Amino acid sequence: MAYLSKRKHNESTYLYACEDYTDPVTKKRGKTQKYLGKIISNICHFSDEAVNWSELFIGTDFEEQYWRWRKYQAAQTSPNTDELISLNQILNCIDKNAGIDLLCNSQAKRLELTDLLSQVFGSELSCRILTLVFFCARGKREPLYSASIWSKDEILPAEDLTENDIAKTLADISPSQILQFQSMWLKKFPREDNLSLDITSVSSYSREIADVMWGYNRDRENLPQINLLMMISMSSKLPVWHEILPGAISDISTVEDTFKLLHDLGDSPRNIVFDRGFASAYNFAILHKYKCKYTCGIPYHNFQELLQEAKELYNSGEFLKPENILSDYEFNNAPISCVTLIRSIGGHRVYDHMFYTDYFVTKDLNEITRRVKRVHDKLKKELPITDPVDEIIASTCFVVKKTPKRGLTIKSLPEKIQDLMEVSSGFFTIRTNVFKDPKEALRYSSLRDGVEKRFDDLKNQEDMKRLRIHTSHNMRSRIFIQFLAQILRCDALNQLENSKEHDTRLKTVNDIYMAIESLRLVKVDSHRAFYKYPTKMQQSVIRMFSIPTDNSKWSKNCKRELTDCDTTI
Repeated sequence: MAYLSKRKHNESTYLYACEDYTDPVTKKRGKTQKYLGKIISNICHFSDEAVNWSELFIGTDFEEQYWRWRKYQAAQTSPNTDELISLNQILNCIDKNAGIDLLCNSQAKRLELTDLLSQVFGSELSCRILTLVFFCARGKREPLYSASIWSKDEILPAEDLTENDIAKTLADISPSQILQFQSMWLKKFPREDNLSLDITSVSSYSREIADVMWGYNRDRENLPQINLLMMISMSSKLPVWHEILPGAISDISTVEDTFKLLHDLGDSPRNIVFDRGFASAYNFAILHKYKCKYTCGIPYHNFQELLQEAKELYNSGEFLKPENILSDYEFNNAPISCVTLIRSIGGHRVYDHMFYTDYFVTKDLNEITRRVKRVHDKLKKELPITDPVDEIIASTCFVVKKTPKRGLTIKSLPEKIQDLMEVSSGFFTIRTNVFKDPKEALRYSSLRDGVEKRFDDLKNQEDMKRLRIHTSHNMRSRIFIQFLAQILRCDALNQLENSKEHDTRLKTVNDIYMAIESLRLVKVDSHRAFYKYPTKMQQSVIRMFSIPTDNSKWSKNCKRELTDCDTTI
């Protein structure tokens, strides 16, 4: 499918007819292009080749100039001027998909994303950004350059984006503008809101980006990576902040810089819910320094004294007292007990909620038993052991000998296996300076998986499994666009979960965008534009999001179907 490409050089804009193709042998993508002319001071100077590409100029800003030029060309070659092509005989027709624009624009305006982007990036660049955000929000896992083909048949804030336009958009977004936008966006969420914070790794093929390094890859891919930090509002379930970190940095090393940045932006303190990977005595001191409220799981390998305290409480029978058993809280029918210890750390009061449940005892016992059996079978078959945990079990729980006479002998050490099972089974601790009630601390700690689900969505439903960007600047712009798309997708999920009446076929966020995408807008010449009659699923989406609809663009029967929506005349 051919499309018109515009390239600006100095004071002129050059026009090309471009067509994408795939080489049948090498399977590599490429494109052919033909020069059609150039625009100088809003005056078009067409080449002879432009005669063969009239369909590319229909609906453009210089369509009238094109047909006048065609008429002049025909007059030079034909004596019969009555048969010349006339501009008045050409119908200016529009028939494009408008569903994504209708839905995403209503979301962006309701969430005030449109206004914020315009304030920070200006109207022209913000339209291009929103177009790419709408493309990513659909969840088709397509590379960003595919938006140039997709935009040809869509009503969008910036229509007919070329690959050059997409590259220019990434180049025009500056890191300072991203930080300014995030600061303004974060301030829209109340200070008392609890934010869930976590980090994930994003693999990359690039060797030119400084932040792409080898590190702990959470997807177990043998590739270098960057780390992506994200914060999610627990009340609105929307992403509120993101940062790009070097791939080799550990979770525990990120807290100080993040909260110093928030403090400098005038947006600290905040209430943060962490994963246990962020817990350290130094990080707790940093959080106290910036007066942050926090709730965090405690890893016993870094806090052995807390594990010893929990075991002493268990041996003294504290977890068996009725007043310490939490009502209405269970893990797979196993009751949970909690003892709360109040401490002073650096002059700041904190609550250590120490929990115990038999569920984790059984779970850990089953896991260790399976691992020990798997390691024994591998040793017996002389197979390589690559898992770090299995390597520890093999070295501590088994004695392996191989002699020419007796062959391979494997002796297990039951006392060492028993030591593994008694390390920390059943105990877990949550430290907080917010929640005195252990039930509240447990509830908010369990809600932290919201940010993990957003990471899963980014990687599995959007094109963020692996980065195919090869400059640091473009990488930051690309992830920023994906962050905005994730805001729209989270909003769509909220509407889907909160809607009591909607089409039962709409089960996922992707179903919503797929259902509305085919809604078409038609306009012929100077007549009023109108939407084609929507399907039942499309009507359900419009009602679910309370999308304001222009009455003049819908048929009378459709207006009756959409009576539940807010309408504007």
